[in-house]
Amino acid sequence: MERLDDLLAALESRESATSATSIEPTEVSAKLASIKACTPATSVTSENNDDANDERDTSQRASVTSRWWRIHYRDREPVEVVYSPLATQAQILEWEPEAVKVEPFEPVRQKPDEPLTVEQEVLVRAWLRHIRETDEDMIRDALDQCNTDATARRSYLEATDKLGTMGGY
Repeated sequence: MERLDDLLAALESRESATSATSIEPTEVSAKLASIKACTPATSVTSENNDDANDERDTSQRASVTSRWWRIHYRDREPVEVVYSPLATQAQILEWEPEAVKVEPFEPVRQKPDEPLTVEQEVLVRAWLRHIRETDEDMIRDALDQCNTDATARRSYLEATDKLGTMGGY
């Protein structure tokens, strides 16, 4: 214990500057640093990924489409959104003017424990009718999501609950 106290006293008596830090503050540029300058490459971060500072260039992005998008902002946490029909990166950047980066992703889906009941399907169909969704492909897609993705099912059924409490069937 005495050695620990001696070590702590020695550390506390040192100057705040070390060979790696300076007592004098340095000037900081207002220009954004490249992502490559800030984030080391890891198994999930590409060395050449500099999309966040691309000045929102959408010229190469018209062909990338997805339903699921992760949207990054300078001043808040990223959000994950789903679009139907599919959307392009260029569209997302147009719709989200504060976004600095958008990236498609595939959510991790957990299969529901049991099939969608007939009563639940009726409720989902009623909700889709309420929001004026009449396209059979979109309705089939929604029901397929309810049968293959527990989170999507929960979301649809919560929407039907809200609709029911508003007297909307």
